[in-house]
Amino acid sequence: MDDQALLGGSQAKVDRTLDRVKALGADRIRVSAFWADIAPSQSAQSKPAGFQAANPYDPAYRWAALDRLVSSAAATGLR
Repeated sequence: MDDQALLGGSQAKVDRTLDRVKALGADRIRVSAFWADIAPSQSAQSKPAGFQAANPYDPAYRWAALDRLVSSAAATGLR
């Protein structure tokens, strides 16, 4: 578990970290998915125009870092 390296780093850093995790014998990773990093701004005074909170595909959600990590982990053979 290294959220900084896995969610906050460049793709090259993510790949290096996942390769190291795999080389150490791990078969799974664990990261913290903080809602404040995914949901629209918590400091906003009003709901973003057109935002549909019940729709996980709403473009106001920021899933990119987590999606990238899941795809990278799977490509490395990690769950």
